[in-house]
Amino acid sequence: MRIRPLLIATCLFCSLSVVAWAQRGPKTETLSGKVKEIQEKGRLSTLVVITDDGQELEFPLTPKVQFEVTAAGDQGFVRPGVYITAEGVLTNEQLFVKDLAVYIVGPGQRIPAGKVVKSQQQANASVNSYGISGTVQGRQSSPDYPDYEQLALKIAGRIPPIMLEKDFQVTVIARTPKLAQPDAPVELQVIPLRGDKFNLVKATVKLGEPLTAAAVFGDGGEGQPAAGGQNDAPAGAKPGSGDKP
Repeated sequence: MRIRPLLIATCLFCSLSVVAWAQRGPKTETLSGKVKEIQEKGRLSTLVVITDDGQELEFPLTPKVQFEVTAAGDQGFVRPGVYITAEGVLTNEQLFVKDLAVYIVGPGQRIPAGKVVKSQQQANASVNSYGISGTVQGRQSSPDYPDYEQLALKIAGRIPPIMLEKDFQVTVIARTPKLAQPDAPVELQVIPLRGDKFNLVKATVKLGEPLTAAAVFGDGGEGQPAAGGQNDAPAGAKPGSGDKP
């Protein structure tokens, strides 16, 4: 029996539609508002938000929720044991960095392997730009470049020396709810449910005031991260194009 081309095309279209729907998954929406409070009960934290339209919503911060607090930070965050990502420019066989991100997460999180990879070419970006990521092993003054510090990362294989500019800037990305402050702006990615309810997928709290390493780590801004603020270290955000924890 001969199958008509129209029937074949219809079946193929239906199959592709099912595959595309499965790949997309549930549709998410974006809500914005401000943090009202973080409720702590045992080991569970709950994010309470007042949305821009005046709704008060509560979301348990389970391990399935991607929760982040972002803020500017001081240079004391770049210390042995933390995980960083950055964008470096290769010059004279050295990678020069002026902006980097430091990740602060809770215990038990996987630490991505450190690496240096060629960045994808983008408009207004240097052709010698490289994505850098890894756990910090140390930093020290450079004998050849007095205005720079040399950064040592845990990365397999040989890589060019990584040089930090004197006034390098730090962005802190923390996975610890206790750093979220009341009235801080928050952006939510949610899946709408019945009854005007939502399932929280991701929450990003943006602090207006910079964080200090001394306050976060509780050690005067020097040395290893303190307990409860360890760096046991996902999207497209700068600085850095290395793996995000």
